[in-house]
Amino acid sequence: MQLSSARLRLMPPEAVAAAAVAEFLARNAAHFAPWEPPRPADIATEAYQQLALSQQALDFAHGQGWRWYAVRAEQGQAGRVLGKVELSGLQRGPSQSAKLGYSIDAREQGQGLASEMVQAVLAAAFSAPIDLHRLQAD
Repeated sequence: MQLSSARLRLMPPEAVAAAAVAEFLARNAAHFAPWEPPRPADIATEAYQQLALSQQALDFAHGQGWRWYAVRAEQGQAGRVLGKVELSGLQRGPSQSAKLGYSIDAREQGQGLASEMVQAVLAAAFSAPIDLHRLQAD
């Protein structure tokens, strides 16, 4: 399920290049460090991201979590990853809830791109096939 906003295309894990995700993480390691838990030393490698994207695609397909990677709309799949947004910690049953998390490239801050990513995911989160009732920003 690909999503879009005025300036962005939000790519599901199977539609984004592992090298582009690895480069996004490497480029922003210091920027994200204050907010993220310790990560494996090789997280910003293409090999690590190939495995991670495969798992994320399985989670996506089975409705266990959703992650999208943002690229400029005109660049499509081959574009530089500018951010990511995800729904995780899914609880079904009466709660139908998840946690919303996102990150934006340090060089892209202040342009409203994170807001665009979140708005696109909010629209998807409360409709089929995700069908949540609640989201918690995390």
